[in-house]
Amino acid sequence: MAKVKALNVTREKRRELLDDFFRLIVHLETKDEVAGFLVGLLTPSEVLMFARRIQIAKMLLDGDHTLDAIRRELGVGFRTIGFVEQWLKSGNEEEQVLKEKYIKMLSKGNSKTPYRLPASHLDRYPGHRLLKDLFADIFLQ
Repeated sequence: MAKVKALNVTREKRRELLDDFFRLIVHLETKDEVAGFLVGLLTPSEVLMFARRIQIAKMLLDGDHTLDAIRRELGVGFRTIGFVEQWLKSGNEEEQVLKEKYIKMLSKGNSKTPYRLPASHLDRYPGHRLLKDLFADIFLQ
């Protein structure tokens, strides 16, 4: 898939595209539906990119990790860490509290419900087999 530069897409078109995407995500009802949709739609690299940013947010909120430790453990750059840190601090106070609440919820083990993705989602492309192995290692223990 070719990369799209946000500046080359009009504000109205971006809003329309994102609105459709977010409305669709909101209507997915279970973790299985969300995981199946995202793993089927995104490349393995894109899925891992999102997952790493969530892990960065968790580590930043824990406060037990230096930026260099986060960089080394997750294999991300300081720029990505800074982007996530800025995201955590952006918005009004209520939005910041909600972000912290949901990210910290992950640290409490509330997300350990096993995923049951159809094999077809994870065997479509060779790169998806990596995700299948990761899901098996993490969620199906």
